Amino acid sequence: MKVMASVVSYLVGVMVGGRFDIDMVLLVQRRLTALALVEVLKTTSEHIPFIRPEALTGPWHHDRLPQRAILEDFQLGICNLLVSTRIGEDGIEIPRATCVIRCVEYR
Repeated sequence: MKVMASVVSYLVGVMVGGRFDIDMVLLVQRRLTALALVEVLKTTSEHIPFIRPEALTGPWHHDRLPQRAILEDFQLGICNLLVSTRIGEDGIEIPRATCVIRCVEYR
């Protein structure tokens, strides 16, 4: 939980730092981390409305519409923070990312 709090704090700091139009990809190691982080950010959206997160987690199949819809939302600017597992690194072209951050999780 301490790691997640520092990640949220860092993301807010980067996005508040004068650029609300930033499109960011945050790469995490675990699916649970991606889902939890997006949930935390969505539940605090009234305080940080300029962060519009979605989680992109595997497995990737071309017939899986939710994953494709998330990428389209990111491309259109509906979502501006894509929290992704390795699926975002392996073979998927993520459009229009201004900033990519790799989050290393310690056990």
